[in-house]
Amino acid sequence: MKIRAKIRIRSFFTFVAAIAVGAVIYVATQEIDQASRIERTAASILKDCADLQMVTHEYLLHHEERAYEQWSMKYDSLSRVLSLVHFKDPEERALFENIKRNQENTKKFFEQIVAAHKESVGFRQVYVDYYGQVEGRLVGQLLIKLESMLSDSFRLHELSNREIGRVQKRTSFFIGIFVIGLALTMAVTSSWVDRSILGPIAELNKGMAVIGAGNLDYKVATKSNDEIGELANTFDYMAENLKRTTTSIEHLNAEIFERRRAEEKLQDALKELKKLDQLKSDFVSTVSHELRTPLAIIKEGIGIVNDGVAGHIAEHQKKVLNTAAKNIDRLTNIINSLLDISKIEAGKIEIRKGFIDLVSLVKGTVAGFKVQAEAKGLKVKSYFEPETKIYAHIDPDKIVQVFTNLIGNAIKFTEKGHIDVSVVEKEDRIECAVTDTGIGIKKQDLTRVFEKFQQFGRVDGAGAKGTGLGLSIARALVEMHDGKIRVESPAQKSLPAGRQGTKFIFTLPRYDKEIVFKEYVSYGLQEAKKKGARLSIIIVGVSHFDKFEKEFSHGGAYALLRQLEEMIDADLRHRGDVVFRTKGELITMLDECAKTDAEIVRDRIKKRLSEYLKRNKLDKKILLSFGVATYPDDAKTDAELIKKARNT
Repeated sequence: MKIRAKIRIRSFFTFVAAIAVGAVIYVATQEIDQASRIERTAASILKDCADLQMVTHEYLLHHEERAYEQWSMKYDSLSRVLSLVHFKDPEERALFENIKRNQENTKKFFEQIVAAHKESVGFRQVYVDYYGQVEGRLVGQLLIKLESMLSDSFRLHELSNREIGRVQKRTSFFIGIFVIGLALTMAVTSSWVDRSILGPIAELNKGMAVIGAGNLDYKVATKSNDEIGELANTFDYMAENLKRTTTSIEHLNAEIFERRRAEEKLQDALKELKKLDQLKSDFVSTVSHELRTPLAIIKEGIGIVNDGVAGHIAEHQKKVLNTAAKNIDRLTNIINSLLDISKIEAGKIEIRKGFIDLVSLVKGTVAGFKVQAEAKGLKVKSYFEPETKIYAHIDPDKIVQVFTNLIGNAIKFTEKGHIDVSVVEKEDRIECAVTDTGIGIKKQDLTRVFEKFQQFGRVDGAGAKGTGLGLSIARALVEMHDGKIRVESPAQKSLPAGRQGTKFIFTLPRYDKEIVFKEYVSYGLQEAKKKGARLSIIIVGVSHFDKFEKEFSHGGAYALLRQLEEMIDADLRHRGDVVFRTKGELITMLDECAKTDAEIVRDRIKKRLSEYLKRNKLDKKILLSFGVATYPDDAKTDAELIKKARNT
């Protein structure tokens, strides 16, 4: 190839490189301009949020019309800025959407505060106090939203600044690369033109030696366009690919190292957050506990004054005192809820399970809500077949607390209709449900219903607002019993408009009575060993009744066993005594009972059961056997104790 052709080739490559550099500079300039515009917008949002917070504080301090007008102007200014901007980055877009949502909520709360303040003007002190309380709650929510907006806008501004820095670094890097490439192109092509024909061969030999020694940055840069030149170019291409591969491996190792460092920092941050959460829980628990005694004293004082012990009080004064007493009761309930959730989170809730009839438990709980429900014109219903008993291995106080929370919520959010409470035995579980005909729960809130401090759509219901902890506590207590809880809304399709109804269902496991009995014996034996006391077991075997089952009334053998169980239960005297009914056996555990006393109880039970069978003409059809065993006289372990009682 002639020299002129080579020069033209060199000029062409130089021109292309210059065009590429120019294009990179142009694109980079556009990116920097775009990032700068976003940064300015983020700064404007931050300023408007700060101004809005400042004007809000000014209005809350003075309640002046001027401050209200300034607040409206700042709000409109922020709205205009938010309507003109669009963020592409997911994190920036999420922050932007949070700011918009909080802005809308801010306006709602601010207008409610203004309205509450206006409504309180000119009213008597008791109404002023009421509106003050309403305004106080709204102010708290407003300030939280404003603080969240300011925090999000500050973070948005910070991300925008960071993006400008990244764009500038990226631009500088690419411009540098293209400038270096342009310089290298000019140098290589000049050398290629100026050197003689023999130069490419010498350069190729030299390049092979250098690259073979490990220097991947070396370029052969031959000037020939013949076969030797093509070979040299191919060799350069191979070296460049090898260099890229090596560089990629180095970058990958560096990225792995950085990710490990980031993971370590994240673990440290998680540990710190757990410490902070524990400090929060300890603080809430301590403060709540310290408030209980003063509240009790205040309530007692109000009761004394209300009863006229301190002197005569007027009727309207009694109303004020009654209102104060109700608020103290509500605050006490809130404190109790906070203490319960703190104990649950700390794992300090003690579960004391017993073999409990859920039907009786539900009936008693429902009866406790009769007055409260009738005051709203509601009915709380629970229907069970006569003599129905559904036993579960539970802590009755904790399950009553679950039912109390669910029924109380149902009454609170139901204006018309009724509340149904049911307990049903399934194949592998016991299903309990509380169904109301109230306002229901929005679909989007169903997944958050059992989270702490949640007061979503149902806060529009009647009555005072709670803490949002009742359902969270209920879920924890159910799960402590190895159960599950869920919610359905709407609960009924035939309800009038505006009422969807809600159904809370929780399940409890069905326990085999033999397993429960063995667990009871094991637990009772452990307690007896700790106290140095005795433990006795009486087992009554009931046999030869299957062939006569159809002759028995009230359900045959099942009814007979249940009747015998109730008779034994009536003979028990000690608080820790318990009776179990299994197929073909009636098992009684006597707490802190010596063998001689157990034999007396056995003889008394034997006499009562035998008289019952004879009176009902069943003594020729039913065979009863009675066994008794005592720890430590007859056995040292729970299995030996049960075996001994069955074989005597």
